[in-house]
Amino acid sequence: MKRRLELTLAGLLALGAPRSLYAADRVVVLAEGPLALRLQAELAQLGIDTVFRERPASSDPRVLETMAEDNDAIATILLERQPAGMDIWIADRTTEKMVLRRIPVEGGAGSEATAVTKSVELLRASLLEIRISPSPTRSSDVVERILGPALAVPSAPILTLRLAPTVLFGGTGFPPSAHLAADIGLQAGDYLTLGATIVPPTFPASLSVLEGDLSLSQGLGMFVSEVHPFPDSRWLDPRASLGLGVHVAYAEAEGSAQRANGDDLGATAVLNLSLGLSLWATEQFAIDSEFGCGLTLPKTDYVVDGRTAASVGWPLCSGSLGVGFKL
Repeated sequence: MKRRLELTLAGLLALGAPRSLYAADRVVVLAEGPLALRLQAELAQLGIDTVFRERPASSDPRVLETMAEDNDAIATILLERQPAGMDIWIADRTTEKMVLRRIPVEGGAGSEATAVTKSVELLRASLLEIRISPSPTRSSDVVERILGPALAVPSAPILTLRLAPTVLFGGTGFPPSAHLAADIGLQAGDYLTLGATIVPPTFPASLSVLEGDLSLSQGLGMFVSEVHPFPDSRWLDPRASLGLGVHVAYAEAEGSAQRANGDDLGATAVLNLSLGLSLWATEQFAIDSEFGCGLTLPKTDYVVDGRTAASVGWPLCSGSLGVGFKL
């Protein structure tokens, strides 16, 4: 009779508590007297409704799982006094696990508080497993609300490397010249990548005139900022980039009788605007293309023996088709 009165009192307290403390999720509690009321108060602070039930006659722990399922509860908690301590049983439906913990108690309110605290800690520890290995049968919002939002793990910066045969043309009066370009970029945000572009002199461009043969070797080195308008796209990654750096050119003349041999080396600033597209075949490999044009500031004349062998002005353009990698 006394036990039924205690359970009835616990149920009335649950109905009288502010519903804002509770959520749709609930826990079945099998406990008696003050122990049940303490556990109810602890669970209410987590936003969990408490459903009190009497201890089933069967000693099979699987009965606890059935009780949780019948009451649409996330777990069943059983607190059972033993001669040497207190048994805490938790049947957790979110992880489909049964947990047993026995703690020594000596009686009194302090021991009951310890048992209740351990019960809640065991429930929280069981729910933490959902974050490590999410269960397909339960929504993660249950875990997030009870445990609080998970700390965001910062993702490692994405390093991109692009290698491509490149052609430089325009702005020199020479035929296009072939190069091997390298781009390296570090993701600075969802839409922004910062990096550098190197186009070393590879094959010079040659030109024959009446006065002799002329050749021009040129290269680029630029700091580049890229904007990726569709960072969440899985396959296509278009981009626009702005580069600022140095253009280096080496002009050489092999003159005829009317023109002496000679060479001239110089450098000038370059400002370049490019459009590119990466087609990702896998998460780490892409086919990449890019086209851009820029200004050399100022226009530079390369003089050999008092005569202009080459002039580098604008627009100075480049086109490439190669591969890209994410490291």
